[in-house]
Amino acid sequence: MYAAKKSHGKRWLFYDETYLPAEQSKLELEKEMRYGLERGEFQLHFQPLYRIDTNTVSGAEVLMRWEHPERGLLFPNTFIPLAEESRFIIPLGRWMIREVCRQWSCWKTQEYEPISLAVNISVNQFLHPDFLAELEDALREYEMDPAYLELEITENIPFSDSYAIAVLEHIKQLGIRISIDDFGTGYSSLQYIQRLPVHTLKIDRAFVCDMMHNRNNKVLVETILLMAKQLDLDVVAEGVEEQEQLEFLKENGCALVQGYLIGKPTEAVLFRSKWL
Repeated sequence: MYAAKKSHGKRWLFYDETYLPAEQSKLELEKEMRYGLERGEFQLHFQPLYRIDTNTVSGAEVLMRWEHPERGLLFPNTFIPLAEESRFIIPLGRWMIREVCRQWSCWKTQEYEPISLAVNISVNQFLHPDFLAELEDALREYEMDPAYLELEITENIPFSDSYAIAVLEHIKQLGIRISIDDFGTGYSSLQYIQRLPVHTLKIDRAFVCDMMHNRNNKVLVETILLMAKQLDLDVVAEGVEEQEQLEFLKENGCALVQGYLIGKPTEAVLFRSKWL
């Protein structure tokens, strides 16, 4: 049934026993994810957000990793698509927000300079009716200052939907920053960007990585930076891996960057020792 639904509009498909191993593997991985969350196998890694103008780290993007007991350290592309499909992304995302708030509070207790932490939010999680209440509960329990939390959404959010707009407005009223991740790869109209309570645009790494060798990508990055300036929005360039890219972004007014040139995602202890 699921194979038929994914077959580009074809609504029927004859059974083929070759589908069985793949589906069994997915079911097994989904079961392992649920057990993994219960057993504390998921962990957070932090990638520094670097300010070019002040040469300082002002924050970090928080990324999820899964320390699987048999497969080793797994990256999000291994399990997030299945978590989205099975809607396990909702409890997994709930855990992530609470853990981010807990970690920020822990660093504050240890008297480190507070930094902003950016968290990716899936569409399913964003549109869940309990999302806002759970978000507020996590902030309240760990006494995290909302001004230091940034929620990253994608252009897949239905910006024309009144409920989605109401959620965004509520998040802004809480004092939480909102950014649009992978900007330039989706289909949202520019009129929505102008009207939405958004603070930051994150240029997708695919454009940044290739912009010094691809004129179209270079022009696109320049255009996004110019548009963001006119709309009074911050911009983060993702995927910066070369000094030449960093210099180009600096010359064109991009103040915030992240990527392997600055630092790879690391566990909380390593991030703290190097950047805080």
